[in-house]
Amino acid sequence: MQRSTRHETILVPLDGSKFAECALPIALGVARRMDGQVGLVSVSSKKRRSPTRRVSTISPKDVNLIDEAAANYLNGVAARIAEFSSVPVFPTVLTGKPSTALVKHAKRHHPELLVMSTHGRGPLSRSWLGSVVDSVVRHVPMPVLLVRPESNCEVELDDAHQFRRIVVPLDGSGLAEQSLQWAISFGGSEAQYSLVRVTPDSIPAWSPLLQIDTQDVRDLVKAAHNESSEYLSAVKRTVERDGLTVKTRIEDTMPSAVGILEAAKEESADLIVITTHGRGGLRRLVWGSVADKVVRASHVPVLVVHPAHG
Repeated sequence: MQRSTRHETILVPLDGSKFAECALPIALGVARRMDGQVGLVSVSSKKRRSPTRRVSTISPKDVNLIDEAAANYLNGVAARIAEFSSVPVFPTVLTGKPSTALVKHAKRHHPELLVMSTHGRGPLSRSWLGSVVDSVVRHVPMPVLLVRPESNCEVELDDAHQFRRIVVPLDGSGLAEQSLQWAISFGGSEAQYSLVRVTPDSIPAWSPLLQIDTQDVRDLVKAAHNESSEYLSAVKRTVERDGLTVKTRIEDTMPSAVGILEAAKEESADLIVITTHGRGGLRRLVWGSVADKVVRASHVPVLVVHPAHG
């Protein structure tokens, strides 16, 4: 990945909840590694509706108070970060529908990366983060690092988070391989990388292949395994040229998302890096399909990469 001379910006949406703030330690760790800066963003809606009437119930003065409350919250978070970190932090309050405002802001300012919790349930009624994640991932062009906070998540801003075991699912396409660049930028030479390809060891009951000879089916499965092994070995050799520690593994568990999650569990991964679209191979990694399922079920952070076409 080619780096520009500017400081890279990590954008972190916050909704006032503790769950949302659980993305902060990871965002700060990534920013330190990338020599970047962090933009804190919250969205203040100027239109609040009464539960019994379809009319606005907030005066212009009240709107200003809402914006001020959001600004005070973000400024407070920035001050807390400054106590533990030298990473530059810039708070911004947006207005409007959260998903629309975040996507427009990201497209306008072109941050290198978004880091956000997969849900933002908290004590404040304005907690909205969980409902906008899907829309943001679908519509922003830059990678999104999604963090699934535990119920007892503690926000430790002095924790220099680093990724040490990174799983990268590949499907045989050049588009999917673009995720490797991001994985390496996160882990560097200190991390161990596991390249994973999911290949079935049998034919599903619904497959038309069952209509052909059983031995031919076994030959097809064996050929697929051999092709996957050769492919992963070739990618491994390329990555190892940079002095990195690389493993390969073929997962027989289907569907693909289950195989990826199983690999992450067995490798004790602390990050999964997956593309949203990878043409080729036995499976496609498509948001709404494999990547979607991995994000929803993973207990470790997932970096969703939108590969460049052409």
